[in-house]
Amino acid sequence: MVGTALAPPSARLLYSNPMRAPRVFVASVSLALLLAPVRAVAQSRTDNVSRVRARAQRAQQQFESYRRRQLPVTSGRWASNECDVRIGRFCYWHDDAEDLPREPEAVAVARTALLRSLDSLGALARNDTWMVGQRVRYLVESNRAAAALRAATECSAAAWWCAALRGFSQQALGDYEGADREFDAALATMAPAQRCHWTDLSDLLPDAARKSYRAVPCEHRDSVNSRIWWLADPRWALGGNDLRTEVYARLTMAELVQQARSAHDMSWGDDMAQLMLRYGWPAAWSRTLPSTVDPTRISVIGHEPSPSFDFLPEAHALKDPFKAEASSWTPTAPKPLTRYAPKYARRFAELAPQVAWFARRDSAVIVAAYEAGALHDTVFARDSVDAAVVLSRGPGEIAIARAKTARWGVFVLPTPAIPALVSFEVMDSAGIALARSRFGTRPPTDSALSDVLLFDGAGGIPETFEAASARALGTLIVSRQVPFGLYWELYGDLAQTDSVTYAVSVERRGASLWRRLAERTRLADRPQPVRVGFEERPGGGMVSARSLLVDVSHIPAGEYRLTLTVRSGERMIARTREIEVR
Repeated sequence: MVGTALAPPSARLLYSNPMRAPRVFVASVSLALLLAPVRAVAQSRTDNVSRVRARAQRAQQQFESYRRRQLPVTSGRWASNECDVRIGRFCYWHDDAEDLPREPEAVAVARTALLRSLDSLGALARNDTWMVGQRVRYLVESNRAAAALRAATECSAAAWWCAALRGFSQQALGDYEGADREFDAALATMAPAQRCHWTDLSDLLPDAARKSYRAVPCEHRDSVNSRIWWLADPRWALGGNDLRTEVYARLTMAELVQQARSAHDMSWGDDMAQLMLRYGWPAAWSRTLPSTVDPTRISVIGHEPSPSFDFLPEAHALKDPFKAEASSWTPTAPKPLTRYAPKYARRFAELAPQVAWFARRDSAVIVAAYEAGALHDTVFARDSVDAAVVLSRGPGEIAIARAKTARWGVFVLPTPAIPALVSFEVMDSAGIALARSRFGTRPPTDSALSDVLLFDGAGGIPETFEAASARALGTLIVSRQVPFGLYWELYGDLAQTDSVTYAVSVERRGASLWRRLAERTRLADRPQPVRVGFEERPGGGMVSARSLLVDVSHIPAGEYRLTLTVRSGERMIARTREIEVR
C-alpha cells in the first residue's frame, strides 16, 4: 500500500494535517449544498465568467470538504514516525497493497452531483480553463475516461490546455499513442517557460545523472530527454511511451490540483508537485484516527495505484546504453526514486534470456531465446503468451519480432553487426503479468569466432545452425540431469586453417563462505572443473560450425563460468558465458 501524509513537525505530533472533527449537521448541510441544483439558468446566462467560475469553485470545495469527512479509517505504517521518504511536508511509504481502501458510496454520489453542477455551469463559460479542467479531472476520477475525453474534445480554452486534457483522458483510457500525440501538441503550443518546466526531468533522475542533466540549458535538452524516455519506456513493443505520457498526465493533474482543493486540504507547494511527479496522484484516500494529543487533528492519507514499478535506468545506462546490463533496470526495487503502475501489469518478473551473435557476410543474425516457465510458473497463468524481442539503437529506431508462443521461445533476428539494446518483453494478459529483460548487446570483438550458443542436448548433436538455434536454451540455467549442448562457428582464415584446438571448461565462481569452509575442512568435496579438449581440421570453407555436449551431472549446483578457447598456431580467441547449474 502506498501512503502519503503530512510529515510530523515534532516527535510528539505524528501528523500535522489538521482536519477538525466535524459536527454532524455540518456534513449534512455541505452535502445539501453540493446536491442543490443550479437554479435560475436564464439569469445565470447573464453572469460574467468570473461569477460562474466562483459558483463552480464553491461546489468543488464543498465536495472535497465532504469527501474528507467521509474517508474510511485505515491503519498501517503511517501510525509510526518512520518514513521511507520525506519530501517537504510529506511522509511517503513504499508499501504496495493488492486492495486500496474502498470509497464510500456517499462520496461517489456527491461526485456525481458535482459533475452535474460543473456540466451546467460549464455551459455558461465554455472557454473557462478551470471549469473544463475540473470536469475532466472528476470524470477520470469516477472511472469515466471516455466521457472525460469527450469533454476534453469539446474544450475551447487555450490550445495547449485542451491538448493536455485530451492527453490526460487518453492516458486514463490506455491509448498511449493517442496520449503521446496530444501531449506533443500541448508542448508545441506552450509558452517557452512552461514548456521548459514540463520537460525538466531532473527530479526523476538518479543523483549521479542529475548534475550533468541540469548543466544542459533547457533549450538544448530535447535530444537528452529523447534518450532518457527511450531507455525508460516500459514496453518498446507497445505503441507510444506510457511512462512519458504518465509523467505528462501527472503534470496536467498538478495544474488541476494547484488551482483547486484536494482531499489533503492543504496549500499547493513544491513538495506536493515533486511528490505527484515522482509517484503519481492518489487513486484512493483514507484517514487515521484522531490524535490522542489533539483529537481534532486527523491525517489524510493518499494511496497511489499499486503495484507500481520503477522503469528508469541507472545513471551509467543513461550515459552508455550499449554497455548496460539487465541489472541496470530494477523495476521492483524496494525504495525507488519514481513509481508507475501500468494498467497492463499487475505483476512484474525478470527474465534471464540468452543472446548469441553469428556473422552473415556483411551483417549478422542474433539468436534470442527466452524461457518464462522455468523461473516464473507462479507468474504466468497460461501456456500461451504474447512475446516480443525488440532491437533498438536509438529513439525511434526499433525492430520488433513478435509471436504468440508457449513460455519458451526462440527468435532469429537479422541485424547489422553493430551494438544494440535488446529488450525481451513477455506478456501474459490472463494474469496481467509482464516479464522483461533489457540490456546492451554487441557482436564479438574478434570476428573470426561467433558467440557460444547453449542448446538443449536431449536431441543429440545438431548438424546445422538452424537445428541448433531451434533448440536454443531460453535461459543460462542448465540442469545436472541432462547434458546441454554448445554450438559455435569459425569464420574467414580461422575456418580455413589446417588445424584448430578447442578447449571447453566449466569452473565454479561465487561459492558461499560456508561452502569454501566445508571444502577446506574436507567436510565437502571440492568440485573439479569440467574440461574438454580436442583438435580437428575445420571444414575448409568460409564458415565452419562445431557443436558438442557437456555433462555437468558430477558437479554441485552453483554459479559457474563456461569458457570456450580456440587456438590456431599463435592465435587464441576465447568466449565466456556465466551459467548457473541446478
